[in-house]
Amino acid sequence: MIALMILTFFIFVILITIGLAYVVKRKWLKCCIIVFLPLTAYFGLFFEHFLQLFVQPIYCHIHQKEAGIVIHTTPEEWKATQGKGIVIQPLDRFKQYDASLFVDADDFDFNYETRKQFGNDEYELSAVNKQNPSIALYIDYGLGTFSKKQYLYYDVDKNRVLATLSQYRIIYESSFLPFPKVGYECEKENLYFELKSYINKNYTASE
Repeated sequence: MIALMILTFFIFVILITIGLAYVVKRKWLKCCIIVFLPLTAYFGLFFEHFLQLFVQPIYCHIHQKEAGIVIHTTPEEWKATQGKGIVIQPLDRFKQYDASLFVDADDFDFNYETRKQFGNDEYELSAVNKQNPSIALYIDYGLGTFSKKQYLYYDVDKNRVLATLSQYRIIYESSFLPFPKVGYECEKENLYFELKSYINKNYTASE
């Protein structure tokens, strides 16, 4: 169905192009119509593919040194750091079910900061580590077509940023209904899960 709609659209564009080229007398204007009208129609439908094929490699190459995982506090430094001695306990309703490793901050008797400033970026509280509730996950989702999504792991007890992850991406939303919003990540998709596994392995065990 979608293929038929696209074919019909381009047949219509070609007919319009031929009609305008026939009516217009000036040669330079005729050439412009023949070249730019089909191109405009093509980019209107398939601009996201143009981004993926030509723009994304350049965009990712420019930011390749800024992207990826950065460890701000090593496990050794973390273990050697004295905390405030904050004891965070789960609420009764949370004890009744087996939640995933990262859970809602409202399941604990602690008022986590809903926003965290780090450098020039502001992060929103996303989740808490079940095994070690002093470790909170903050996320800066980024806005715009060319955006940077960032993850930040923070220990509220020791007041230390453990690690951050920056992922550059291109998000494009077509104005044509058959094509939903698409996103192109510069880094491999499982990079966040690698960091999450690293945090669980090195910062949740007893010291």
